[in-house]
Amino acid sequence: MTLEATPGAVPQAGNFLVLWVPEGGLADPAKPTVAELTAPTVKKVTYSHKKGGYTPSKETQRLNDERLTKATVRTTRGQTTYGLESTIVFGDEEDVAASVLVEGAAGYLVERWAVPNATEIAAAQKVDVKEVTDIETFKMPPTGDGDFTKRVRPFIGEVYEDVAVVA
Repeated sequence: MTLEATPGAVPQAGNFLVLWVPEGGLADPAKPTVAELTAPTVKKVTYSHKKGGYTPSKETQRLNDERLTKATVRTTRGQTTYGLESTIVFGDEEDVAASVLVEGAAGYLVERWAVPNATEIAAAQKVDVKEVTDIETFKMPPTGDGDFTKRVRPFIGEVYEDVAVVA
């Protein structure tokens, strides 16, 4: 038996992009366009997040399907809950995320994975689109060193994963 090949991988450093698209900025979140994702109202918020401070989650309920006298219990999918815990910097006149990820805001978080951050948005690129129906924010207590930060907890509605950007 031959040794399997080691697959290549994309390093995370510099290869992630998070955009904030305000409510009404996407006509169809399952088919975002280049024009919609590059509109002047769209903000790049990737580097406003602290390292380890952007944590999406997905929890799918598992339902048991028990049958009379059957020796095994089948499981099926139930409802899925998406979440996001985020920590952003604030306090500078140039803060980007703190000016748009505000209490009560609605819109979309659009994530592009494994492509250099500086690469222009283009048709056929794959993105994840998270509908944000509301946002809760909280200023984190000062520690005496480091940056001032806020915890941002968006309420997530629909999620569209690996959708292609349309020209």
